[in-house]
Amino acid sequence: MERYKRYLIEKLEMSEIDADLFLSDFEVVKFKKGGFLQEEGNKCNILRVLLHGCAKGYVVNDGK
Repeated sequence: MERYKRYLIEKLEMSEIDADLFLSDFEVVKFKKGGFLQEEGNKCNILRVLLHGCAKGYVVNDGK
């Protein structure tokens, strides 16, 4: 999370106090390879920031 904080401060020119406040409610969650960040049919009401690794996404439209 420290790396993301440095990004906020250096690239977005956010103050350290503001970066700490912004990140204060963040929760670090680890997923296993092949796992799902969001499962089909579940409503997503959170913002996810990928700190390490990669992900791919799919959109299901009318079952396709």
